[in-house]
Order: sequence, then structure tokens, then C-alpha cells
Amino acid sequence: MSWRKLLFAIGLTLGGALFLQQVWEIYAATVRGRLHLSQPAWLWVALSFVTVAYFVQMLSWSLIMQYRGISPGLSLTVRGYFLSFLPRYIPGSVWGYWSRSEWLKQYCGINYTDSALVSVLETLALVLTAIAVAGGWLSLRVEGLGGLALGLASAGMLIFTWLGLPRLVFWFGQRRGGSNPHSGGSAPFHVWSAVVVLYIILWVLHGGSIYFVSQAVLFAPLVDLPGAVFVMSSAWLIGFIAIAVPAGIGVRELTLATLLSSQFGLLPWQAGLVAVASRLVVILAEVGWLLVGMTLHVYVRWKASEEG
Repeated sequence: MSWRKLLFAIGLTLGGALFLQQVWEIYAATVRGRLHLSQPAWLWVALSFVTVAYFVQMLSWSLIMQYRGISPGLSLTVRGYFLSFLPRYIPGSVWGYWSRSEWLKQYCGINYTDSALVSVLETLALVLTAIAVAGGWLSLRVEGLGGLALGLASAGMLIFTWLGLPRLVFWFGQRRGGSNPHSGGSAPFHVWSAVVVLYIILWVLHGGSIYFVSQAVLFAPLVDLPGAVFVMSSAWLIGFIAIAVPAGIGVRELTLATLLSSQFGLLPWQAGLVAVASRLVVILAEVGWLLVGMTLHVYVRWKASEEG
């Protein structure tokens, strides 16, 4: 076994153990009664929103790969997207991306340069669309020229993500010795356009989950859907910036609770409950997609052994 494969296996094992620790902590908090729900049925709606959001995220990544000209297909994406990304629970965001590159190399034969460029493009698109969505909501809350300037900046960032980001990333890749399969102007522009639209839908879905979580926790929710989209995209951004914290755990919840309290008037204990419940929903959705991926992976291996 090569050192890369060994490190890949160690990363998956360690990442999986840390993920299971998060599952246990959420379960323990629920059993100890820290999570009181006034209308628990809404939590299932929130869970469905996050589950669909993760599918949209996988579909977007598959389209980015297709845009690069190396798509592994949606089936293989569902099998390995979350499973290969488990090492992101190890402190330091780089481990998840490295593990995914190694998975693409082993199972798809995709070189490290291409997989790294796709990861950079995916990450930047997520960050920029999240900033644009959050900035767009803030621009409606700020009066005068400040709000107008913020709105124009958010729109400009979204337009740059749509028209300029792929060219910039692929140009950088070429400077580093990579190839650009679309350098001749034959890039499937509609594919990247679909990616940008899907990322906006992604943030709306995640925001919708926060909205319905607040419905589950509070008898009279104070958060509307646009505000929930702002809160979720902002919390994700802060958690992403905190690279030393695995998967933004704790930081994301603290940001979420702070914004809910400061922007929408929730009491600290109410905002804290929404944050804990939202982490529960995210964990359950990730467990679901991990089980689907692992089941498909085992089935494909079994079918290959039967045919061999």
C-alpha cells in the first residue's frame, strides 16, 4: 500500500471517528433534555430541506467537474462525495479536500491538479454566492447610499462569480502547469450558469431549514425566510473562515445564535435552541447521505466481485 493510500485510509478513519463523536454529542444533548421542541413536526420539514440542499451541493459539484471536462457522473458522486470528505472533521480544512483528491485519483483516475482546481472553484463559488446572498439581504436593511452601495456590490460579486470566476481559476491552473479544456472558447457556459443558480438555491434551502427549525422551537417564530437565508449563509461563512475548527463546529452555531438574537430579537436561550436543533438536522442529513454512499459503495464492490 502506498503512503497516499495509507494516509487516505487513516484520514477517513479519523474523520469518521470525529464525525461519530459529533453524532453522539448531539444525541446526548437531546436525551438530556437540552433540546425542547414546541412543534417537533417542523423539524422533519427542516431535515428534508437540508437533505435536498446536500443533493443540490453534490449535483453542483458534479456539474463543476463536467464543466472541467472530467465528470465522474452523479452516481459516483453520491457514492463518494461525503464519504471521501469525512476528514474535514480533522482540524484544518485542507484534509477534506486532500482526501477527496485522493479518492478521485484512486477511483476515477483524475489527476491531482484537476481535482484541486475543481475544489478551489467549488469553494470560491460557495463563498462568493454566500457573501452575495447575505449582502443582498443587508442592503435592504441599510438605508440611503450605504444600502445601495451594498446592493450593487452584492450584485457585482454574483456577476463576477457567474462570468469571471471560472476563467480566473482555470487561468491560474494553467500558470501552475495545468490544462484548460475550455480555453478555445468552447466552454459549456450553460453548465456553469446552472452551477451558480444551484448555489443560490442551496442557500435558500439551508435558510429554509433554519426557518422551519425556528418553527419547531418557537410557538411564534420571529424569523422570516429571507432573514433565515441571511443568517445561515453568514454563519456558514464565519464557520468556514475558522479553518482551525473542524467543519466550523461551535463557531457556526455561536454565529447563528448571535445573529438570531441581535437581528431578530430572539432571547439568548431561544437562539441557542435554534442553533442546537439546526446542528441536529445537519448531522442527521449527513448521516443519511453517508449511509446512502456507503451502501452504494458496498453494492458496487460486491457486484464487481461477483462478476470477477
